[in-house]
Amino acid sequence: MDVTIIWSREALEQIDNVVNYLLDEWSEKEVQQFLSELNRTVFILSKNPFLFPASEKYKNLRKAIITEHNSIVYRYNTKSSKVEVITILHSRMNNKKLR
Repeated sequence: MDVTIIWSREALEQIDNVVNYLLDEWSEKEVQQFLSELNRTVFILSKNPFLFPASEKYKNLRKAIITEHNSIVYRYNTKSSKVEVITILHSRMNNKKLR
């Protein structure tokens, strides 16, 4: 199954934030590792959107781990076969709202 991935403005902004942070605090190598893992995770999502766990509180949301510190929050529309990436979360953020 191949599904279409749709990115919210917030998700794209969060990716920019992560990349800028990595460039400021680390190096281009870490940026490339993050982007590679992001692409790998999105590829997996496009093949099997039900693979990652659903939120306990919001059953229509799911969370896929990109790296140790970053996750994708998304929802899958079965009627349109589209994944909407809502945001990118940093693991140190207080994200209890999504559990």
